[in-house]
Amino acid sequence: ARQLASGSISGTKLMLNSIGSGHLQNGAVGSLQIKNAAIGSAHIQDACITRAHIAEALIDTLNVNALTAVTAKIKELAAGSITTDDLYASVAMIAAAQLTTANIVSADIHWADIEALTASIAQVSKAQITAAAIDEANIDWAAITTLTAATAEIVKAQMQTADIDWSHIRDLATDTAIITQGTAGKLYIARLAVTEANMASLTVGELVVKGTDGHFYALSVDEGGQVVTTLKQIANDDVADQSIDGGEKIIEGTITAGTLNVQDIFANNAVIRSLIAANLDVDTLFAREATVAALNAMDITSNTYLKLMVSGKADKEELDALNERVSAAELKLTEDAIVSTVTGSDQYREDLAAITATGSGPEFVVGTQTSYTAAWTGNVSFSELHDGQQITYWLPVGSGSNVTLDLTLADGSTTGAIPCYFGGSTRLGTQYTSGNVVRLTYRENVVIYSTSIPKGWWADANYNTDTYDRIRIGTTLKAKSAISAGRLAVGDEEGCFQVTNSVPFDVTRPILYCASAVSAGAYGAGFYLTYPFCYLRNADPDFSGTVGTTCYLVGILAGTTFTPVENYLTSTVPTEEDGLTYMALGTLTGEYQTTLFPEHPLYRFVDGAFKPLSQVAYEASVAIDETRREMATRFEQTDAAIALKADQTEVNSLSTRVQSAEQKITPQAITATVAASALYAFEKYEGRNYCLESDGPFLFTDNRYCDEDGSATYLVQKTLPVSDDLFSHSNSGSAIRISLDIQRQNVDASEATTPGIYSGFWVYYQYMDAGVLKTSGLGWYLRTTDASFVASDEDWVRLRYGPLNLTSYNPVAIAYFALGTASANGTTGTVRFRNVKLEVLSNWTDWSAAPEDIYGMARRMTDAESRITQNANNIALKVSTSLYNTEKVYRSNTAPTTLYTNMLWLDTSLSPPILKRYTGSAWIAVGAQELKTSGITIGGNNVAITTENFLLQLLDPANNENVLMEMSANGNVGFRELYAGYIIATGTVPNGSRVAGNNGQLFDANVTVDYGTAIPVVVPDSTTVQYATLTKSYRGGWRSDTVDVVQGVYSDYGYSSGLSWNYGCMWFGNLRSVLSGMSLKSATLTLYRKTGSGSSSAKTLYLCAITNTTASGVPSIAANYGAIGTIGRAQQATFAIPLAAVQGLANGTYGGLCLYESPYNFGSSNWSNCYMRMAGTDNTYKPYLQVVYNSGGTAVG
Repeated sequence: ARQLASGSISGTKLMLNSIGSGHLQNGAVGSLQIKNAAIGSAHIQDACITRAHIAEALIDTLNVNALTAVTAKIKELAAGSITTDDLYASVAMIAAAQLTTANIVSADIHWADIEALTASIAQVSKAQITAAAIDEANIDWAAITTLTAATAEIVKAQMQTADIDWSHIRDLATDTAIITQGTAGKLYIARLAVTEANMASLTVGELVVKGTDGHFYALSVDEGGQVVTTLKQIANDDVADQSIDGGEKIIEGTITAGTLNVQDIFANNAVIRSLIAANLDVDTLFAREATVAALNAMDITSNTYLKLMVSGKADKEELDALNERVSAAELKLTEDAIVSTVTGSDQYREDLAAITATGSGPEFVVGTQTSYTAAWTGNVSFSELHDGQQITYWLPVGSGSNVTLDLTLADGSTTGAIPCYFGGSTRLGTQYTSGNVVRLTYRENVVIYSTSIPKGWWADANYNTDTYDRIRIGTTLKAKSAISAGRLAVGDEEGCFQVTNSVPFDVTRPILYCASAVSAGAYGAGFYLTYPFCYLRNADPDFSGTVGTTCYLVGILAGTTFTPVENYLTSTVPTEEDGLTYMALGTLTGEYQTTLFPEHPLYRFVDGAFKPLSQVAYEASVAIDETRREMATRFEQTDAAIALKADQTEVNSLSTRVQSAEQKITPQAITATVAASALYAFEKYEGRNYCLESDGPFLFTDNRYCDEDGSATYLVQKTLPVSDDLFSHSNSGSAIRISLDIQRQNVDASEATTPGIYSGFWVYYQYMDAGVLKTSGLGWYLRTTDASFVASDEDWVRLRYGPLNLTSYNPVAIAYFALGTASANGTTGTVRFRNVKLEVLSNWTDWSAAPEDIYGMARRMTDAESRITQNANNIALKVSTSLYNTEKVYRSNTAPTTLYTNMLWLDTSLSPPILKRYTGSAWIAVGAQELKTSGITIGGNNVAITTENFLLQLLDPANNENVLMEMSANGNVGFRELYAGYIIATGTVPNGSRVAGNNGQLFDANVTVDYGTAIPVVVPDSTTVQYATLTKSYRGGWRSDTVDVVQGVYSDYGYSSGLSWNYGCMWFGNLRSVLSGMSLKSATLTLYRKTGSGSSSAKTLYLCAITNTTASGVPSIAANYGAIGTIGRAQQATFAIPLAAVQGLANGTYGGLCLYESPYNFGSSNWSNCYMRMAGTDNTYKPYLQVVYNSGGTAVG
């Protein structure tokens, strides 16, 4: 029995039974300190413990003469007698307890004979129980002088002193254990690991200790009582049979053995230079070098990376081939290659087919009800409803109140009658008539103020009896060219124009519906982004479509330029590739009319299916993910091949390239990096920005917002979204601080609508007004009188405003933030904003992005998707190399040197340049030898005109109005001047003398003189536009309150004979200088009727001519031309007027024109039947005359 020295086995594990009986002598451990958990599981056969402090003990059987415990939790206690100060027991089985009924909250019982006791909690200070049979007791604390139990299961026991005859302890964790005597004078411990032992008395047969030299020595006492040491070393003689007996122990040292056969080896660390094993089962293995013939592993993991070393070099050919494979893989990661991979994948085609089958966007549902009802029904292709789902619903018949919608799903089941809501908690009813399209959104568990709605359908936008479901542009727009009423229009920098065949426009501009006609150069207010009934036969008289289908605008897309084709309106989708792009306008609500939607996605027939181009981004992301996984697998395989063959330097180089390529196609890595660096939090904290997409910059030029490319729009405001929780975090809008950067250049607001205002910014909030949700804004105007104003800034300037308090306006939500104001119209110069920040705490802080933006991730992802879409478009529009070479034109003043048949060359050495084609042997001019068109044949040696009526004119290059020669179909030829060596005249000639002179000769040959009129010289017509220079209205005197042109009369008290009726007068001061002495051909008058004047319907205009040349005296009517047409509110209209009226203005007979309604009795009405106000000279819609005239001409005979 050898003693283990302190620290000789640090943390080692001794197997069960490795220390048998006899290894520790009786009393060998007098006072032992065993640290907590030092004995994981101890099997002590027989222990006599004088005193033990046991934190936790699980004892199968506990026999004690006396047990004193501060607290003892005993699951089961069998005791003949229990004496305890406090006893807490869930269940107590008492042999003799005579209690009829006891419900005891608190009881102090000195002695009780209880027949039956039922108690949730029993607190007993002192109980003398002769015999108690307790099946189960849960005792929080018990002070027991003497406990005799056959079996006691104690979860936790705090014992000051325990006299235990025999104890079987499975696990013992104790700070101090004092064992004075074991069984039969011995303490048996199956497994004992001791970090430190302080023994009061130790008796051992042999004591071996480690010396300072590292060797072990046996300590013994000789006959004289002297302590002697003997070096202990195992020699070959000690192990003659080359094995160690199982009963012996090797403590420490070095073992060199030919064969080591052991059942178990326990060691914290083992340094093994070479290990050959048929089977190796270890938790953790560290090896500098391992030669494995065959490795079968379910998984190999590494903390950082797995590095394989090889001693050999790669073959040059294999390394080159591998290099080519990696280069090829990198090429597949380019933008074009990814798009090509995506569009060529099977998954892409499957998704495309699914899209073709189901369509895109909200599903179009046709109502199946056939009569007037509030119970709407329909059939859908999806199998279940989910929160946020949208449908477009066609209402076939009129509706009743409190609408419900019951949809039949794809599997034949129904959703049940789900309530439909008009807005908020207001039920949908009769707001929509038959033949309407309603967009519905399904929501679940909605709380609106204090109303909870489990599920329902909500209409997209509230129905309004004034404007239906239309969205009108909030400002007037200029017409670049004349636009007819009821036509689709689009705009550019110069103004709006009609959508028509072969007229290109930018697809980034919105498609508008023009409700009323607008003349060229004029401004109109009737432009709409959304309109419920656009009559398409205004644009195409032959158009017809299927109700419920999508109406498309068809054209050719090149970049962002869209050019409509000849038949540019259709509801029929293509079934094969036609190279055209289809722009969705809206849903047909009739054979000839459509609902115009505000957004217009683009579609094309590509790869066998008709699909939206926006789908490419989603398909690309799916395909890229698949490609990434495929490439990752290939890279792993390539890495393994490199590691097995290549030099480590080559491996590292290629590994870096592979890792770089992988990182470029890992969106998760990008998102993780951004999210880790951003203020990725949505709580209320100092410095949080509640304004989204706030970085900018946002440019305004002459108070018009400009797009990112710098092109000006018609907008005077730029709106920015805000965080959903801005309203709640700002305490219902009570404290909002605003800060932003501004930079001004050459700002002049002297001519602004409100002089001095050059811009502004606003927080728009929502509030309830008589049950209607409305939106308004509150903020600040930026004025030239501000202390911080300068006309031009050298750098960005930070402005701070607030706090803004909205609570007095009773807001219910904050809608958005806006930059700019219409009050600054007329301001010149540029104003830039950037780094807008909305805060809710007590201080302004430096700009930071809103946490929802993730530092622009949303915008960058949108831009990336847009670029993918554009790349897909460009790929689809690309031509083949051979076609490009065929159509390409080489431009130079010298012929190209590299030639191929049919090559085109524009020879710029000639004037004008001539287009030539290479025949394979020579260059020839491109063009026909003979040109025929419209009855004119131009041959190599002659020009023939075969039309019945023609007029051929030769015009002066310096002045095209000067006709030098003309020829008509009847053979008449006129010259302004004719030079000839000699002239031979035959046939009939005009009357006049014929002389010879200036070395010229004139020969008469049977000439007949025609004394008729000479052929007049044709002078082309001219057009002039004359704007009114003065407008005034006379109502018993010239009015000073307005310069409007007023017709009729307004009266709060109805008609009376004493009313003064208006004369709406107009003077055109520049007209006489242009038209005096001219021959007038036609004339029109263009007027704009203001809103809020008279009847809401179109009314008749009455025109007169007056002799007054200015606003002086009573208007004197010289001519009354009567009605010239009708005009509606907010409409600009053009009327044909008698030429005599304009001729009188030109020759001075009349001084001006006048609108005048003859007086009559209009009863109790507030205005006369045709009372109207036309815009005057203070408005951009000032009156103007357009006159076609001719200066006349004299014939030359």
